Amino acid sequence: VQILVPDRFVVPTMKIHASQNNLTTVRGGPMDEDTQKFGLEFGSNEFIMTGSNMVARIENVSAKHLKYDVDHGSLLATNITFTPFGTFNSIDADIIVTTDIQTTVNFWQKSANLVCLSAATMYLKSDCSNVCDYVPKNESSSASTATVIEEEDFRDFDRFYRRSMNQSHQGRHLLQTDDACTLNVPGCTRTVAGQCEGIDSDQCRCKPTCDMVDPAYLDYGGYSGIAGTCNGEGKCCRTICGGYSAADLHPYPNSVECGLCQNQDNCNPPTCGTWTPGNLEQAWWFTSQRGQISVSVLDIDSDPTALHSYQSSAPSTSVSVTPEFSFASADALDKLFHPGGASAPIEDWFWLRVSGPGAPPRTLGSFAYLRSIRFLVLPDYFLQVVSNNILNPKKAAGSTILRPGYCPPVLKQGDPEMDSRIIDLQQLFSDSLQNFKEKRPFPAGSLIVWLPVQGVPRKFVRDPATNLLAFKIVEQWSGDGPILLLVVILTVLVPVGITTTFIVVVYLAGVTYLKNYRLDKLKEENTILNIYQQAKIQQMNIYDQMEALEIPQAKKDEMRARTSFFYMLNVMTGTAETIKTLTTEALGVALHLFVVGAPILYVNYIATQWETAYKAYFCESRVDQDVCYSAQETVSFSLNMLLLVVSLVVVTELTMFYLTIPYTIIGKGIRATFYIVFFSFVWLAVVIMLMNLTWIYLGLLQKPGEIAPYFLYAVGLMAILAKYFIKLKRFQTRVKYQVQKRLRLYSNKMAVLFPQPVVDLLLANNLDKAIAENGISNAGIVLRCVFLAIVVCVVYFFLTIGFQAFTNPGADRSAAQLNVAIVVLTTLGIIVAIQGDGDKDWAEERTQALSEQVLASMAKVMAVIKEQLSLASRIINENKKRTLGDDSGESSSSSGSGSEEEESEDELPKGGFTKTAD
Repeated sequence: VQILVPDRFVVPTMKIHASQNNLTTVRGGPMDEDTQKFGLEFGSNEFIMTGSNMVARIENVSAKHLKYDVDHGSLLATNITFTPFGTFNSIDADIIVTTDIQTTVNFWQKSANLVCLSAATMYLKSDCSNVCDYVPKNESSSASTATVIEEEDFRDFDRFYRRSMNQSHQGRHLLQTDDACTLNVPGCTRTVAGQCEGIDSDQCRCKPTCDMVDPAYLDYGGYSGIAGTCNGEGKCCRTICGGYSAADLHPYPNSVECGLCQNQDNCNPPTCGTWTPGNLEQAWWFTSQRGQISVSVLDIDSDPTALHSYQSSAPSTSVSVTPEFSFASADALDKLFHPGGASAPIEDWFWLRVSGPGAPPRTLGSFAYLRSIRFLVLPDYFLQVVSNNILNPKKAAGSTILRPGYCPPVLKQGDPEMDSRIIDLQQLFSDSLQNFKEKRPFPAGSLIVWLPVQGVPRKFVRDPATNLLAFKIVEQWSGDGPILLLVVILTVLVPVGITTTFIVVVYLAGVTYLKNYRLDKLKEENTILNIYQQAKIQQMNIYDQMEALEIPQAKKDEMRARTSFFYMLNVMTGTAETIKTLTTEALGVALHLFVVGAPILYVNYIATQWETAYKAYFCESRVDQDVCYSAQETVSFSLNMLLLVVSLVVVTELTMFYLTIPYTIIGKGIRATFYIVFFSFVWLAVVIMLMNLTWIYLGLLQKPGEIAPYFLYAVGLMAILAKYFIKLKRFQTRVKYQVQKRLRLYSNKMAVLFPQPVVDLLLANNLDKAIAENGISNAGIVLRCVFLAIVVCVVYFFLTIGFQAFTNPGADRSAAQLNVAIVVLTTLGIIVAIQGDGDKDWAEERTQALSEQVLASMAKVMAVIKEQLSLASRIINENKKRTLGDDSGESSSSSGSGSEEEESEDELPKGGFTKTAD
């Protein structure tokens, strides 16, 4: 829910409730860089936040009553202006509030008095004390309750350690040498001669029943829910507060405790005023069971020297707080980071989130564990696009909580102290993840880095001069040395060079093929099927024949206009200039759309993937994610605009083809534009595809177990298709040879009676049609290969699903080898299946059978041709008689023609012609 109001508009009473266990996030105040001074003014109304789980971040808010009553989550309320009354309650939610108005703070943090106060002037009245006592044992009774300790209370923890170590009931030797280091008491183990040895001391024997017990279960002496810390005597020390402590916090230094008690003449705040102790302009109440409380009252503009108090200590300019991760959150993070006891997570990129007072907010940056610095040098979005989501690091995340946190928690923007805190937290993460339960060093080459929201990533290196950790900027592309940068450049230049060469070769071959096709087609159409005219041309001299057979320029222009890109696609499929059924027409349109749409859709997919990955990379830690995700991304926007131009040109050319619009100068320009734009786009698509393949194959060096199946998929698919294509092409060649051998005899006989060009043209055209009808044309072979490719891809797809569901090749080398073996055996099985048993006799019989089918398909056509040629012969003889005036030769000519016709019929090749002719 987003509520927009003008600046300092009086907002009515507002209540936000987080129902059940769903996480509710509240953000109010300045949203953008240009609204830094924007404020929410509730006036005499209330702003109330309640519920179970809520993370709230508000700034520059004023109200009559500000209420935060939430069980879990956190509150960061900065620059709170005049708010006379505030109540803040939680179970374990951290609460941080800052203001520049003098405030009376009443606080009670019940677990360990984790309260940080900051002000220019502070008057503190604490109601807490530090109490140390021995934790009662099982057989003991509580001094305050005098009741027997139940089996379910916190001391089960102590009994667990006793039973596991088979120690006496006194627990005097709780810690002992254990090679497996199953006993893990923080700070109480050491390695001696390669073995894990426990430290037997009073403090270490105390820790399992004090430090390592959740405050909620630390119940003795009449107090519960208070964290304990063992001292050197083995006593558990707890900060026990009898009720609310109070503090008067002033934003200006040297403020008097009672302003009204001072002489009001000739004085101004902070030396006098209307306030009295415990009755300042604002009165706020803070209550929390385990959550940390932080309140700061400082005038930011005057930048005074601040006084701090932690755990009700005396105010001073600095406090010593050693931040630590809470045991529960550190334990949960350790289990996520070390699955199955491994030294590192399975994922290559593991976010390390930290929350709590003073922790750097996600709006500033985040920590991350990386298996290799390469994942930082090569951006995630780049690897995701160029490797089709295979090489980009798989990510996971874990979070932890600071208990205790920093005091003060809020720093001014640009304060160098934040860099020191980031370095401290990096060391804390490194130590906790490698030594929390047992010593598990990070794998070689892995590291923890800091990724700021604004700026370049940084890693942590030790300064040889000071022996302290410091930041070192990691430059993208070149941060891992020149070799990796050279590899990136080559993975771009090599596909560009190969694609450019390929496109040039294809262009030259296409131009040559198109030129020859047009010439052959013109000669074919210029062959006069009127045998009488053909006979007259053959009787002319060579010069007259050349003039009669010369192709007019108009015919050439018409042929150039007709043979467009889409017309040539129809030629390749054998559907050009044929009568098509509705189904054939629809399939032809689908083919045209697929050919021109495939590169467009592929580049569109790449543009979408780039935009998604780019924004996910840069917007993940932004507070204003809606603004970040809605912003325009340059690369994807440019590709989409190019897609729009290409699509418009393609649609225009298709329209001209389907509507047979006259081929005018405008049509010539559109066709030229189409060829340039479309093939340039094909060039771009092929470059990107080759880059994908190049990076996937390079991934074999980094992730051989995971990438090997994909590499074998590509190799196997090409091997299968090559084997199948060669088999079908060889079979087509054999059938054509057998058919042409029989037709050649028939052609020679017919050429004696009729013009050779006519006979050759009719036989060649009808041979191609007969072969296409029996499914062994070039188009048929391509369709069969496409169908086989789809089947193989489906098989590989199911194998991939199975590998991902039942194996983990990244972590299990045996599983990776088994996956590779399955892929290889599957590929070999498909190759053997399409190859057949290799029986030469069976292959020869199949060739003969299909040849008979092709000849049978041509039988009707040849019968019609024979009749047409016979009829033409009669017409020629009739014309000869009229020309010579020889009426008596009519019968002889007719009978002669009849005998020739019978001779022709007798000499038809076998294999279906004679039967059909009869």
